[in-house]
Amino acid sequence: MKILFVTGNHLRHFYLVRKFTNFFKNFILISEKRNITPNHSKLLKNVIYKTHIKDFFNKEKKILKFNIDSFKKKNQKKIYYFDRDTNNNSQFNSFLWKTIKKENPKFLIAYGCQKIDNKVLDYLKSFNVHGGLLPNYRGVNTNFWPHYNDESHKIGMTLHSMTPKIDIGEIFFQTGVHIKKKYNINEMSCHAVKNFCKDVPLKFFQLSKRKIIKGKKIKHKKKIWKKKDFKISKIKIAYKNFENFKKKYFKTKKKFKSFQLINIY
Repeated sequence: MKILFVTGNHLRHFYLVRKFTNFFKNFILISEKRNITPNHSKLLKNVIYKTHIKDFFNKEKKILKFNIDSFKKKNQKKIYYFDRDTNNNSQFNSFLWKTIKKENPKFLIAYGCQKIDNKVLDYLKSFNVHGGLLPNYRGVNTNFWPHYNDESHKIGMTLHSMTPKIDIGEIFFQTGVHIKKKYNINEMSCHAVKNFCKDVPLKFFQLSKRKIIKGKKIKHKKKIWKKKDFKISKIKIAYKNFENFKKKYFKTKKKFKSFQLINIY
């Protein structure tokens, strides 16, 4: 069977695709090229934010250890590139639709891409890899906000079905991160990706062979985190909260109530 991936163009996106294609040999990838957004350009003028982002990319390289150029070269005939900065959402979905009609995939897996039209979701069984644990954290930057909310045990990844509404589809798999004293916020996020890719690609491959694919329905009443919520002042709070959380966590670890992860199959 052929599978279509629609992702961003960062190392973590290609890393995840590589792990899935260990099992899905027949695949196509649409990678959205994204430069720094105007909002990020503004934030990068601040030393705190600049340090936070630089550290994230350094941790990403260290933890994921993936040769992205080699993967691109090896699979150049299977990869389509789409420039988000020079095209709007309508053009993106038009490009996506044409690719689907041309390639005829059985499934679509999205990770870090922009909103996909209902037309596509109605036509093709689609799944989303969400960088966060649903239903608690919906929206964007959802492995950052748990630290801000003093809930650092709620870091992880979720695979769920895609629906017209954001992050409310049936959940199939979730993976978390075991907190270590040496970790910082960015290491937690990168290990979330790594842990997800250890087990879920194989589990999803096995799941894809079933005639009927059903996940777990969960009520989603939580806040949807948006880009505008992200402020410099909140970075300071999140880092401080995480250090305090670790002290509390390792002091009362046996009594600490861990977040219940989901593994349907």
